[in-house]
Amino acid sequence: MLFSGDVVIKSMINTASIPNEINALKDFTHNLILRNQQLEEMLLYFKGQRFGASSESLNSDQLGLFDSEKDSIEETEIIKETPVSSHIRKKKSGRCSFSEDLKIIEIKHDISEEEKICSCNGQQKKCIGEERSREIKYIPATVEVIEHVRLKYACPACENGVSIAELPPKLLPKTMSTPSLLTHLIISKYFDALPLYRQERIFQRIGIDLNRATMSNWLLAVGEKLQPIVNLILERLTSYSYLQMDETPFQVLKEEGRTAWQKSYIWVIRGGPPNKRMVFYYYDPRRSSVTPKLLLSDFKGYLQCDGHSAYKVLDADPNISIVACMAHIRRKFYDAIQAGLKTKRKSKVACQMLEYIKELYQIEKNIKELSADEIHQIRQSKSKSIMELMKNKADEEIVKIAPGSLTSKALRYMANHWKFMLRYLDDGQIAIDNNQIENAIRPFVIGRKNWLFSNTAKGAITTGNFYTLIETAKANNLEPSRYLETVLEKLPHAKTVSDFENLLPFNITLE
Repeated sequence: MLFSGDVVIKSMINTASIPNEINALKDFTHNLILRNQQLEEMLLYFKGQRFGASSESLNSDQLGLFDSEKDSIEETEIIKETPVSSHIRKKKSGRCSFSEDLKIIEIKHDISEEEKICSCNGQQKKCIGEERSREIKYIPATVEVIEHVRLKYACPACENGVSIAELPPKLLPKTMSTPSLLTHLIISKYFDALPLYRQERIFQRIGIDLNRATMSNWLLAVGEKLQPIVNLILERLTSYSYLQMDETPFQVLKEEGRTAWQKSYIWVIRGGPPNKRMVFYYYDPRRSSVTPKLLLSDFKGYLQCDGHSAYKVLDADPNISIVACMAHIRRKFYDAIQAGLKTKRKSKVACQMLEYIKELYQIEKNIKELSADEIHQIRQSKSKSIMELMKNKADEEIVKIAPGSLTSKALRYMANHWKFMLRYLDDGQIAIDNNQIENAIRPFVIGRKNWLFSNTAKGAITTGNFYTLIETAKANNLEPSRYLETVLEKLPHAKTVSDFENLLPFNITLE
């Protein structure tokens, strides 16, 4: 039983604790609001990733939300790829065009002899010119069956045996394949992203029963024979002092010790001097530092990549300096701005960061045709000061922004990769971003959407070999089908290292 005095004392104690409880509730409510904003940002971000456009662009109407502040972006276009150089775009007409190398068949149309007589005075009309118009005729692919006839000879007076003419060396002996047919299969699948089962139906329409199992076996055999050329490309690549590297998932159904749904990876390396660009594709089930360490064991120089931890550990190697990608940093701030546009909560810091990045890309656009030494000098005199302003602004704002927001994550991502990002200022041959390697991955990704997976690890290795040759040919301005057919014709005669070197895209003479 409580006395009246006890009630008064208890009341006084409860009353004294009210301010603390109010403050605690205020803090709790504030944290809930921040958490709600963060979750709303993340929801909008993931919705945009799943359903939104992939182009990272901001139009003038969207940017109008930020016009009230001095440090807003007035006209900024953020795109995934390397910024387009300034030029006047020609409006495309609806008409098709064609290569001037195509055969042109001229058909002349003339009026009748009666029409050549003037109806007024009966004089002969003179030709005063002509009008030309063109149209394109499509001739479906034609297939020929080549039958080799080998004459036999024997002496009628003795039994010393039979003499017969030898067949020329063949890439896949005892098969009906030819370099032209194999090239067509390779280009159709790995360049045009046409799965083998579709090619099988196409062949059936023109009277050839060529099943996908046979085509697959042929491709596996050819991919194995191309391995020496692919190895030479990797060797040449790693002798260069600046490379870009990335990886993308790849599903392999039947691989020892792994289930069909486990992710494997295709690793891509790009580099080489301007006149000898190379792109190398390599299959490995792992996504750890083991793979880049294996591929780059002989490499000395700058390696540009994304922020994946498999690459960061390479920075401990005294021979390798990791370079970050500005496009990845830019993308983080773009996401923060997009979330702000949708939630009507402005991210001034993200806008300012994008403004700095825009200035850096403008400098890159102006100097891209210069030599590496000239690019280095201009970056040191102009880009370096912008980078310093960018870093100071980020350090100032990072402590003010609520942790967990997209802007905070962007700032922390930039802070974690800042020392790697600065390195592009040290050498004029280094790009500001690794968009070129992402462009090299894109053909593989498009193909993967069509043929989906590889049945075996050997098939995955073969896929890497074909993409290596096709994309390296493209990088050296060679038409891939002409290059591959020439390689497959000459490959049976290649015996020495020199022979294989002559088949590299930048060494070969196309027939």
